[in-house]
Amino acid sequence: MKHLFIFAFLLFLILSAMQAQLPTKLNQQGFLTDTMGVPLNGIFNMTFNLYTDTTAGTLMFTQTIPGVPVNKGAYSVNLDVSTVSFNQQLWMETQVGASTLTPRIRLTDAPYAMNSLFLLGPNSEATGSNSIAGGKYNRARGANSVVVGGGGSIVDSNSALGNYNFIGGGRDNLTNLSTSTIAGGQGNIATGNFSTVGGGWTNTASGTESFVGGGQNNIASGDNSAATGGYNNEASGGGATVSGGRGNSATTNEAFIGGGGENVASGTNSTIGGGQFNKARGDYSSVLGGGGSTSADSNSALGAYATVAGGTGNVAAGDYSFAAGRNAKANYLGSFVWNSSSSDFSSTDTSQFLINASGGVGIGTTSPDFPFHIRTSSSLFSTKPSVLKIDAYSSLGYVDAWINFSSTS
Repeated sequence: MKHLFIFAFLLFLILSAMQAQLPTKLNQQGFLTDTMGVPLNGIFNMTFNLYTDTTAGTLMFTQTIPGVPVNKGAYSVNLDVSTVSFNQQLWMETQVGASTLTPRIRLTDAPYAMNSLFLLGPNSEATGSNSIAGGKYNRARGANSVVVGGGGSIVDSNSALGNYNFIGGGRDNLTNLSTSTIAGGQGNIATGNFSTVGGGWTNTASGTESFVGGGQNNIASGDNSAATGGYNNEASGGGATVSGGRGNSATTNEAFIGGGGENVASGTNSTIGGGQFNKARGDYSSVLGGGGSTSADSNSALGAYATVAGGTGNVAAGDYSFAAGRNAKANYLGSFVWNSSSSDFSSTDTSQFLINASGGVGIGTTSPDFPFHIRTSSSLFSTKPSVLKIDAYSSLGYVDAWINFSSTS
C-alpha cells in the first residue's frame, strides 16, 4: 500500500438527526485509485483525522475504522464527531493502511452545520459555545453570541465577546457584556448589560439597559439612559434621555433634552425642550427653548421647579420662579418676570409678579395707549361700572376698594 498513489475526493453530507437536535454523524465519501489511476477494490483499514491547519496544526479529532469496503474505488463511512466543536476552520486528513493521502481537504459548509456555526465566514472565529461568526475576520467569543456579517479585515472586524451578544453587521463594532446588541454601523460599542446600539458611527452604550439609536459619537452611559440620535450627545444620568441635536448633555437622573445644541440638563428630572446653550440645573426645572448663538444669550433654570418659557438671556434662579421674554431675571422664590427690554429686568423680592413691556400692558385691548390700559366691553360697563377692584387687608379684615371711571368720551 505504501507504493500506491491514492487519490481521494471527499464529499461531506449530513445524514442523521435526532428530532430537533443537530446531527453528530459526519458522512465521508471518497474515491481510491492505484498509481495508474485504476480504481481499487477490497477491504482496507482507514483513519480519519481533523487538523486546524493544511499541513501542521493541532489534531482535533481522530477515528480509525477497520475493514472499510471499497468497490470500484468508491467508499463511504460515518464518523462520530459528537466531541468536535466546529468553531474554526478544519482540514480532513485520510490514512489508508500505512499511507497518508495528501493534501488535506478543507471542510466545507456541511460539517459546520452540525454546530451553530453555519455562518462561519472567512477568517472569522466563533469560539464561544453555540456561537456564530459570519462576515470576515469577525469574532464571536461569548457563549451564544452571534456576528451575522460585516467586518472585512483584522483592524475593522466585529467582536462579540460577551455571552448572548449580537452584532448584525457593519465593521469595528464591539460588544462585551451579557445580552448586548449592535445592529450595525461602524466603531460602535455596547459594553453595558442589555445595552443596544442601533447603528451609526462611534456610538457607545455603556450603561445597563442603555440605548443609542444612531447618529455619531453619542454616549448613553447612565443605566436605562438613551441617546436616540444626533451627534456628540451624552445621556449620563440614570434614565436620562437626549433625543437628538448636537453636544447636548443630560447628566442627572431622568433628565431630558429634546434637541438643539450645547444644552445641559443637570437637575434631577430637569427638561430642556431645545434651543442652544440652555441650562436646566434645578431639580424639576424646565427650559422650553430659545437661547442664543453664545452662552451669554442662554436661558437658565437654576431653581427647583423653575421655568424659562423661551426667549434669550432669561434666568429663573428662584425656586418655583418663572422667566420669559429676554433678559428677565426671576431671582427670588415664586417670582414671575416678563421682560421685553434688551436691559436686565430683575425681581427684588419673593413672590413678585413683574412685567416690563415697553409697548404697554393691555387688558381688553390690543393697542394700549398707556403703560397699563384696561378696556371693558359696553355690556360689562353698564352693569359693573368699576373696572378695578382691590381687596386691601386691614385689622378689620379685607376692605374692598373700587376705582370707577365715567362713560364719557
